Amino acid sequence: MNKPQFNSRFLDTDFAEYDKLLSQIETLDKGKLDSLTPEQRQLYGKVGNSVLEWDSRVQGYISQKPEFTPIFLDKEVFTSKLELHKKVRPIVNRLKAILENWEDTESLISFDVDNDARSYYQNVKMLAAKNVPSAQTIYEDLSSRFANAGRKEANKAAKNENKE
Repeated sequence: MNKPQFNSRFLDTDFAEYDKLLSQIETLDKGKLDSLTPEQRQLYGKVGNSVLEWDSRVQGYISQKPEFTPIFLDKEVFTSKLELHKKVRPIVNRLKAILENWEDTESLISFDVDNDARSYYQNVKMLAAKNVPSAQTIYEDLSSRFANAGRKEANKAAKNENKE
């Protein structure tokens, strides 16, 4: 039996508080954030801290040598967006760190729950093999999760044979 990976440190009231705080964030964000399609995300890419540093250096040169600025570049708009980016970047970094911790916690909880469920399934399987009443019905229902497992292995083996 696998050792549990996660011991809950949550209080029952925590989730209502998280929900309330997330609702407040969603309300604050309404109309201020944009949502991109997957294609647009590829087009625009991800911008990291190093890009922000480089853009800030460009802003310094624009201030020092404004005559080098292309005519189509609005210096005030550039500076305004750069300042906005400097405010947004730390929020994004914090949210990413929080999200990563939530995802890690969810993974540990899911691992534990699935291991416990598999233990129950294995016990029911053993009881079904011994013809214990009701065990066969439960086993057949739960075994549907693994119905394709053997087929996947057979398909993988067949593909490997075809390659040779």
